[in-house]
Amino acid sequence: RQLFDVPEGEREVINVDLLRFRVADKTFALFLSDVVEVLRMVKFVPLPKAPPDIYGVINCRGMMIPLLNPGLLLGQEVAPALTANLIVVFAGGQHIALMVDSVEGVATVQQSDLKLDLQGQSDHQTLPRHFSGYIRTGSENIFLLDVEQLLDLEDRKTLNIALRVRDEWGQG
Repeated sequence: RQLFDVPEGEREVINVDLLRFRVADKTFALFLSDVVEVLRMVKFVPLPKAPPDIYGVINCRGMMIPLLNPGLLLGQEVAPALTANLIVVFAGGQHIALMVDSVEGVATVQQSDLKLDLQGQSDHQTLPRHFSGYIRTGSENIFLLDVEQLLDLEDRKTLNIALRVRDEWGQG
């Protein structure tokens, strides 16, 4: 049966798991299905020629993963800190580690509560492309980060060049 043919009381409730995290003083979320793992902050190697939102790379079980500063993407100031958490996601064919201030945990919400069209949001004009929607909890909007939009094509090209330059210098 089509959803619109089902009476309101008989509609199946579909739950979605989100990983909530904080950057500076704001709460954001990712679809839990996009998350590979959560780590404590580890040593990273800077990439001088990388885009400004990429701090460098981390070595995670022998795999070099770009370390992204989502603060720049989200309009929040974040500095590398030993107390930070890393959220590793898989997007655009590669692993990316997001440095966040803290991970608040998993929240299960009803899919019908997700607002995946930002056109009606009052600050839509100021939101970066990195959001796929939001969920309202009390008086707060928690914006959903779209992992496929974390690195645009130009960022990926610049990152690949920076990684090659680093390898050629023998620092890998």
